[in-house]
Amino acid sequence: MIKKGQIHANIIFYMLALLIAALLLLFGFRAIKSLTTNFKQAELIRFKKDTAGLIASMDYGSVKKQTFMLPSGYRQICFVDPGQNCMIENALLADAVSSNREVYAYLISSENVPEGIETRPLGIEECILCLGIKGSARVRLEGKGSYVLVSAAS
Repeated sequence: MIKKGQIHANIIFYMLALLIAALLLLFGFRAIKSLTTNFKQAELIRFKKDTAGLIASMDYGSVKKQTFMLPSGYRQICFVDPGQNCMIENALLADAVSSNREVYAYLISSENVPEGIETRPLGIEECILCLGIKGSARVRLEGKGSYVLVSAAS
């Protein structure tokens, strides 16, 4: 028999279970978001390292055709020759190129933000070469001694 000032124990149990479930969902969501962010950063670092390593391995006269699988969140890879004075339409990329003459390759994110990739000097027939279709870019690399000539692969 329940007296006037008493409540059912089941109500407290259900409220406590609801609170615990809400906390688990909140912390689980944060953990998954953190893992996703860490995965994207690791993917970007691996891409930069692999790209720089491939370009560094090019000897005089060697030719390679390479398909780059772009990291998630990036839509293009652009190769530039900072020594050439040219008009670059993407203002953020133009600013990045003019402020850092040692970076020859840039990943362009979905928001048009460039992310530099430090490589050995590159030569480009045009002033800038941007490639990327559906998350991949096919490139032809040719070792020229002190630099690597980059062009779109057919």
